[in-house]
Parts: sequence; structure tokens; C-alpha cells
Amino acid sequence: MFQKWICVLHFYQPPFQKPKILGRVVDECYLPLTNMLIKQDTDFCIYFNLNKSLIEQLVFNNHLKVLDNMNTLLKMNKVRLTLTPSFHPIIPLISKEIVIQQLADNKKMLKKHFNIKNFDLFFPPELAYDPNLKIAKEPILINQSAIGSSIYCPFVKFNDLNYLVRHPDLSNMIMGGELRSFKSFNLNKFIENDKYFVTAVDAETFGHHRKGYISILESLLNEVETCWVTKETDKFIKVNSLKASSWSSVNGDLPFILWKDDTNELHQLLWQFVKLIEKAVKTETDKTNFHKALSSCTFWWASANPWWSIEMVESGAWQMYKAVCYNIRFKALAHKLYTNIVLLAFKWQREGLIDAKFASEPTKTIPFSKRCKKGELEKYINKFKKAEAQATTEKNYELAIKWRDAVTKLLTNTDQFDDWHVVDQLRNYTTRN
Repeated sequence: MFQKWICVLHFYQPPFQKPKILGRVVDECYLPLTNMLIKQDTDFCIYFNLNKSLIEQLVFNNHLKVLDNMNTLLKMNKVRLTLTPSFHPIIPLISKEIVIQQLADNKKMLKKHFNIKNFDLFFPPELAYDPNLKIAKEPILINQSAIGSSIYCPFVKFNDLNYLVRHPDLSNMIMGGELRSFKSFNLNKFIENDKYFVTAVDAETFGHHRKGYISILESLLNEVETCWVTKETDKFIKVNSLKASSWSSVNGDLPFILWKDDTNELHQLLWQFVKLIEKAVKTETDKTNFHKALSSCTFWWASANPWWSIEMVESGAWQMYKAVCYNIRFKALAHKLYTNIVLLAFKWQREGLIDAKFASEPTKTIPFSKRCKKGELEKYINKFKKAEAQATTEKNYELAIKWRDAVTKLLTNTDQFDDWHVVDQLRNYTTRN
């Protein structure tokens, strides 16, 4: 089947990112990635999700070549930009007024640097979206978990709004370094014979999180035709309901629990801080600091579910304090909240709560050889060896090494340490042998 791929890359750094880390991301990802795309001689198209949070830092730290490259790609019509808020807030957790202000702010920034003012895709940060919201008229990118069905459908319509549906498995495989070629991959199994599929991943996957992965993206773009969001309205299938969700949504969990968990005392303090700032903000400077403080990162790293960083929690709390520290009426209370947040974070660290959270994460504890049916281990080892030989023939050496190492894991009973089991991974690939 002739598939079409809608590819979305999410470029983002929190507003309080350290310049040294930003410089590393630029050198490992943003520059080589955009350079590769400019040199790519095949026809392709990609969406970039880009917000003010990153653009300001690139300008301030003199990484202007990245912006120049993006401008070049836009003029080549190889890239389009998505509509998104300026400082990566979780939209359903803040007021609609603030969302609208951040959207306008980001539009202004994109107009200034790229002369872009029209958009055909809306990107909610973390794909956190509630279908009861009426924020954008453009097609809205959501996760498949919003549909409440295991059958993938790339385009849906609900309450007169069009939605583009991210395929979570394919997207997560790319971010996890698992998908290195469409040629040896059973793509039809994932998209249920639909013609289109949508992935949305962090741009930093290519080169920063995954070394050498820029060449993989280059190969993928050569293997499947890419396209923009369709303008054919009849392709959007009407559904009777959509669920609030994010790209971190897990069945059974509250959709935004990683950013607002009523049982998490740190989250309680942080959102109490947000309410205080909303009352106190007066000047444009305070307002800007407040909008930066709403970045999703602080709340995500404070979730301890299991992600955790005292440094990011402190940075976010300090950003909140900066938004209100010049207000005589609220300064003392703001400092108290900041102090309480930092002290509680260190208390959790010292008393072992964070270690306990990580220890309680579910993992496979029984090797496949101890839980499989009779003869099944030998069957899979033979399949892995055939897959390795096929990948070697196709000169896909990274994949060949993957299957070779899988055999070793199965034979040495170390396969239970994989987040995604090697046997499950093999089922997603096709072999001709």
C-alpha cells in the first residue's frame, strides 16, 4: 500500500534552560538536523512546532544560524510552522484568556522572525487537550488516546472541529530509537491499512537524545511520501465523542495527572502559587514572567511519576517568584511559597520517597525463557537470526545489531530488563525468510 506520512517535529526548551545545555542541543541537533533537511534532495514536507520560549533563547545566545536555516526551509516550502502557545503551558489547566494571550504572543514572534501568519495545524503542548475547549479553528493535533479506540484513524471530526490524530506507538518507537526503517517494518499492521499516518516527536530525538539518529530521519524521509494536513474535509471521520488526553495519557489515569495531581503536595503548592500570581500580576514584565512560569516542565518534573528533578522544580518555582517579587503586597507570601516548595522537594529526596517511586515502577521480572511455551524460545531465536540476516543484506546494520543482541538477551535471561520486550518488537517487523 502507498502510505503518506504527516511528520511533526516539536522544537522546545523550557524558558529557564541553561545556556550550556541549549548550546549542546544546538550543536548536536538543531544545526545538523536543519542542515541535513536543507541538503536533502528528495521531495519532503515536515511541520515544525516552534514557540517563543525557544526562539528568544536562540536569539539571546546568538544561535542565529538555526533560525536562518529554518527560514530557508520555510522559503523552500519544505517546512510549515504550527500554531502553539508561546511558553508551552498545559492548556486545559490554565484560563482560556491566558491561552489566547500566549497564542497571540507566539504569532507575533513567528511573524517577526519568519513572516509567517497563517497556520494549518494547531499543536497543544504535550498534546494536552480537552475537546470541550474552543481555542483554535485550525485542525488540532491530538493523541490516539483521545479517541478511545484501539483502531487508528488519522483524521476525525468532533463538534465541527477537525482533529489530526498522532499514532502513539509509531511516534514512541521513533523517539525510543526503535524505528530505523519503514522498509523492514510491518507498517500496515499499525495503521490498519489506512493510507495516512501521523507522528509527532521531540525534534531533540534526532542527534541530542539519540546520537546519529539524524541519518535515520534522512532515510525515513526517502522511504515514505510525506504530506501536509489534507484539505479534503470528507477525509475527517465524524466521531460521537473525544476524551481529554495528552501524549502521556495512560488508560485509566487522569489525563493531566503528570501536571496536576491532587494527591501530590508539590503540585498543590505550585498551583497555589499560580493562583497567587494571577491576583498579583500588574506590569507587562510580571505578566511575561508569569507566562514563563506556566511552562509544563516544572509541574512534570515535580510529578515524581516517576520523572523527577529538584533543579527543574526549583527553577520553575523561582520563575513564579520573579513574577510577583516586586509586588509589596504579595512578595512575602510568594517567598514563603517558593521556600516551602524547595524544602518539600528536598524532603522527598532525603526521605527516600523518590527512590521508592522509581522502585515501584512495574518491570518484567521473569525472563522470556522462564515464561514461554515449550519450543517458543527456539522459534523466536530462529526468527531473530533470520531478521538479523535480512537486515544485514539490506545494509541496515543498526537493526542487524539489535536482532543479534536480542538473541544474546534471550539466551542469557537478561531480556526482562527491556522497557519494550524484544519479542514484542520483533512482531512489528516483517521477514522474508
